[in-house]
Amino acid sequence: MSNVVDSNIQETFRLALKNHVNKKFKDAKTLYSEILKIKPNHANALNNLGELFRVEGETDKAKICYEKAIKANPNLASSYNNLGLVYLKNKDKLKAKDLFVKATELDSSFANPHYNLGIIYKELGDYEKAKSFYEKVIKINSNHADSYNNLAIINEELGETQNARENYNKAIKINPNHTNAIWNSHILALNINEALSILKKIIEIDKQNIETKIMISALEGYKGNLELYNNLLNSENFNHPYMRSIKWIFSLPKLPEIFFNRSSFFDAVVALSDCSKPFYEFGVWSGVSFKYLVKTFKKGFGFDTFTGIPEEWHNEPKGNYTNFGAIPEIDGGEFVAGKFEDTLPKFFLEKRPIASLINFDADLYSSTICALNNSKEVIDKNTILIFDEFIMNENWEEQPLVEIGDNNFFSPGEPDRGQPTNFMPRRNRFTFEVNVPSDWGDRELVWNLNINGVESKAYGTLKPDYLVDNMIIASETGSLGIGVSSPESRSNTPPVLTFQGDDARTAKVGEAITLRTHLEDDGLPRSRLRSSRSESDLHRAMFRAPQKPTVSKLNALFLSWNVYRGEGRVTFDPPQTKVWEDTRVSANSPWGGLWLPPVIPDDGMIEVTATFDEPGIYTLWGRADDGGLYADTYLTVTVTP
Repeated sequence: MSNVVDSNIQETFRLALKNHVNKKFKDAKTLYSEILKIKPNHANALNNLGELFRVEGETDKAKICYEKAIKANPNLASSYNNLGLVYLKNKDKLKAKDLFVKATELDSSFANPHYNLGIIYKELGDYEKAKSFYEKVIKINSNHADSYNNLAIINEELGETQNARENYNKAIKINPNHTNAIWNSHILALNINEALSILKKIIEIDKQNIETKIMISALEGYKGNLELYNNLLNSENFNHPYMRSIKWIFSLPKLPEIFFNRSSFFDAVVALSDCSKPFYEFGVWSGVSFKYLVKTFKKGFGFDTFTGIPEEWHNEPKGNYTNFGAIPEIDGGEFVAGKFEDTLPKFFLEKRPIASLINFDADLYSSTICALNNSKEVIDKNTILIFDEFIMNENWEEQPLVEIGDNNFFSPGEPDRGQPTNFMPRRNRFTFEVNVPSDWGDRELVWNLNINGVESKAYGTLKPDYLVDNMIIASETGSLGIGVSSPESRSNTPPVLTFQGDDARTAKVGEAITLRTHLEDDGLPRSRLRSSRSESDLHRAMFRAPQKPTVSKLNALFLSWNVYRGEGRVTFDPPQTKVWEDTRVSANSPWGGLWLPPVIPDDGMIEVTATFDEPGIYTLWGRADDGGLYADTYLTVTVTP
């Protein structure tokens, strides 16, 4: 009878394994469970059931299964490895490391735990040990593409550029669709064109890879082609972390030089440095960059907790980037361990030598400020400052929704006086008008607005002192300089904007509607900008310093649709010119240095499509602007699911 039962269990396990391999996870789980009802200590069934739980994200159940499997068979290497993955996911790297080591001891030919040890030691900052484990994996399995990729990353960190390039190529040769390896390899590109060529291979594999799209748009923007970049600015990815940083870079009056990897950047900086003076580094961790720099400077001062960042940062939890108290042993290095606020004041009480270079790799804003404040006595006009991180403020382009009610109302009178509820970023002048009774007299109208806990009040009166005429509008928007006018500007009249069709429409979520508008203008103020620019013109504009102390706007006719009211996101095609003062060089805005106005058809008819992502009642705002004056139209759209 026992033989029959064992035979049935073996057959059931084979069937379960077949379903497991073919990703029929539900059937596999059922069969593993049937086996365990009959034989609760079946180690392989417990281990494999744990794998299914882990893949589904049920790590607690997976952990129980692996522990039971190890108890049933203390020599099952795969269970130690899998349990290690659970601890690694839970950020317990030391416990995970011990389990991976145990798995390698039980089965030295088992590649997975060697690979996982490589990951552990890389995260701990011990690159040499990580390197050795990836090399072991490759000896076991010469076609392990991920190990070649990870080995190349370490090569790159250690400044072994040629080895890194070779190992990325090996990973890609084994797996031509290894997008991580392709992405990583672009960092070793020698120029923009080579980097673009590499990145475009990723798009061929994964057309929706947004990080790659953003990087391609940035590099093309450097070459003067801003079409892709402007499209992304007007897409749902406009606030992606990559975009926030790139937008800031493009806002600079002069674009910085591009370095694709840290080693080439350091080489360029070192060439400008006085290497007879020491360097300082705030944020050492494992000492990779410190080792690279000390080869040239011979003397360096390093500061870190060496026990992880003291607070949460970006997507990193408190305590990450730990070297578990291990201070690097580097010839020429003097290291100070502890939190900056505790160690730096004491260190700089003593007179220290002027720095040739300071590398701020402190991650945290608070730590960077602390390092700057304490190191100012070692900084002179020749000191080079490097800031490793740059993450733009996430709400720089925030478009808050503030419904009519307690946070957005007028007084006295009705709270809803036609004001917007969807607020565009930065400063927006002349956005709406408020009608008051003819007998209003000298009373004040107060607009109360509360956004993100900040309360503001705007006061309006009918006093002649506050009369807004065309010259004030033109100068306030940047078309004219302060107190400047001319016969041409005084004779300018606003564009004439005529919406075609009903001013109330209906649409469904995801359904594009067409907005047809007729636009006329008197041709004033005259635009001196050509409809296209050569690459050299673009570069000159991009690198040109600001021409005057006030905001400058290009005089050119355009029409732009925006959301005035409405809770959901509206996508316009083509992307619309910004009507707010985005002064960044490459912005799709008349205030941006590289902006080219859209071509107005000869018949003056302009078509734009709008697509809504949520049901609700929307007010769309169309503004025609000739550079100096404007005209507005509004459209109400009821959107159903």
